[in-house]
Amino acid sequence: RAPMHVAPPVMLLLLACAGAAPASGALAYEWAGSFLTPELAYTWTAQKVNGEYADPTMLLVLVSITDDAQATLDGVLETGKAAITGSCPGAATGSTLIPTPTGACYNLTFSPNEWQSFYTITPAGASAIAFIAQHVPTEFEATAHYLKDPVSGADIEPGAELKLPVNVPWGTGIGAAILVNLVTFSGIVLLAPGLNALVKKNMTLFIGSMSAFAAGALLAAALFLLLFEGVHLVGTLDASESAHTFRWGVVILCGFITSFVIDIVVQTLAPAAAHAPQTATRTDAEAGKGEVAPAQIEISSLSTLDTPAHRLRVLSAILIGDFFHNFADGIFMGTAFLHCSSSLAWSITTATVFHEIAQEVADYVVLTSLLDLKPRHALGINFISGTSVILGTIVIFSIETLDDYATGMLLAYGGGLYLQIGATECMPRVFEACKNVSERLLCLGTFCLGCLLIGLVLLDHQHCSAGGHGH
Repeated sequence: RAPMHVAPPVMLLLLACAGAAPASGALAYEWAGSFLTPELAYTWTAQKVNGEYADPTMLLVLVSITDDAQATLDGVLETGKAAITGSCPGAATGSTLIPTPTGACYNLTFSPNEWQSFYTITPAGASAIAFIAQHVPTEFEATAHYLKDPVSGADIEPGAELKLPVNVPWGTGIGAAILVNLVTFSGIVLLAPGLNALVKKNMTLFIGSMSAFAAGALLAAALFLLLFEGVHLVGTLDASESAHTFRWGVVILCGFITSFVIDIVVQTLAPAAAHAPQTATRTDAEAGKGEVAPAQIEISSLSTLDTPAHRLRVLSAILIGDFFHNFADGIFMGTAFLHCSSSLAWSITTATVFHEIAQEVADYVVLTSLLDLKPRHALGINFISGTSVILGTIVIFSIETLDDYATGMLLAYGGGLYLQIGATECMPRVFEACKNVSERLLCLGTFCLGCLLIGLVLLDHQHCSAGGHGH
């Protein structure tokens, strides 16, 4: 698997990003790092995150080494493993920790009544120290770095870190992608005799209420989860606050205009799609595809396009847009399953399912009415274009490394895209479909329900991290 280097924000439009979370299985430790230690003392800090420590204790081994090179760190890992599985005396907050060539192991016991615990690291003449820890120390960071110079207050960063084996959630991630792909069969509800008549009779209200539901879920996912996590992780890069703000804002704007860019590409590849009958307007919940507006659909009034070539171009426009945006869905879902809590990952999956249901029903209507396809052909084409969500998940799982900064940029990009879909694609259809007070109250209710279902994840939410894991 090819390694990935962090790219500028505009390169995120390629959406070829992935990451790896440390595995916590067979090893007695999760993290190791080497640091140059020219000063007389340093401060090790552990803080409560969301009101509690990641764990009440942590085993930590300090080994005296000559430099902070990767090879030197790798050479003392067995020493650290032997020490961390041996006798480790307790060390309360305020204790002094001293490295030894054979590895000094301490069981850090954090103060339950304090929001942070401090330890003094005394190098005792060692030019560098290798730390081997039971947990990733960034899991205990809220406002301060775990290792600091007590005089200057500067953060001390490792010269080398341990690279643990990748634990990719293939089964869960691909399963979620398949679930989203199965939503492409939503149009089948129009084949059931009872539902067919009911939906056709109330097509405008059905599309309006489903669009409101999807808008609530998408906007909640963007504002409660993606954008917040993005700014949290983008801030891990060593740069000024203004630089963080600029990059975070730019990548959100890139996400916001992605559908517009895809619209341009689609119309360039299939220009006839831009000249469909006047009853057709751009309403796709994911991208500009030039199909009929569900909020304006009267099934009996639709006529098919005039020539096979024209139908082929419009069909191509629909499928190209579907392919790219389903691929993007796979990228965002895969990122969440790799680096975030399972509740957040499933919330993003749920939001994706919500907006796909209304969209796939609309696509089905377009394919069977405007393009005169048989139902089985329309369902099959929708399913094939939807498989790109699985492809996107496979891509994100197959690339080797992604740091916290790049993860944050990708999540912020997804937040911008979800804002655009929810605010400028779904909500206009709600206003178009819901004309009277009762209809608008119904759509308001479905919007709030979508927000609520996604917002429930905040009750048990943990930050995303490319370097740590949740407890």
